[in-house]
Amino acid sequence: MQYLSQRDPRWAQEKLGTCNTTFIGNGCFLVSLGMLFGIDPRTLNKLLIDQCGYFQGCNIDAPRVAKIAGYSYKKLSPSELYKTEFPLIGETDHYRSSGVPQHFFVLLSPTQIIDPLDLVPAPKRNPYNLISLRQFKSMMTKQEVQAMVYAAIGHNLPDDQVEYYQNLGAEKFITFLVNHPDFQKHTEKVQNGFECLEGQSFEVNSLKEKIEKARNILNN
Repeated sequence: MQYLSQRDPRWAQEKLGTCNTTFIGNGCFLVSLGMLFGIDPRTLNKLLIDQCGYFQGCNIDAPRVAKIAGYSYKKLSPSELYKTEFPLIGETDHYRSSGVPQHFFVLLSPTQIIDPLDLVPAPKRNPYNLISLRQFKSMMTKQEVQAMVYAAIGHNLPDDQVEYYQNLGAEKFITFLVNHPDFQKHTEKVQNGFECLEGQSFEVNSLKEKIEKARNILNN
């Protein structure tokens, strides 16, 4: 993950959405999304303008943004912090007394964050109270799910199971395939390919890259 700052001079004064506000003033959510998605904030801003990812000019429509970017989305409560997967986007009201009702940042773990307010962002201990968590998880297409399943176990899934595995996440999905009873019956090349991937960290931003890597291993 590339750490990004809303204060970066390359985009600090860019207009957020179609409002008169700027990245440096109100771009914390956008820049946090840029970190999760691996997208330059300026490019993401333009994409959300073009694809109706904002409402009221510059408020991010999180479910819509997830759909645009090919991610699933879930809003979680702070009580779920130790029960979920990372990275996440955290929301705080820490600056409410200064007239800023919300601030967003990336949670790398229950205690470590990347704060887009920092000019040189780096992992640090979370100083903020949490009022919500926003989970964005990369989704595989139905075709990718079926391609991976067929490569691993030699047959496709029933259509009614595909959506579930689309949302499972790459690491859990590959674990499912490796443990499938038909996996051991399939070729040694498939088995060796997936064993090379077991235990790796599957970051949200590199899901499609990992899928392609797995597919290349299986095809070579």
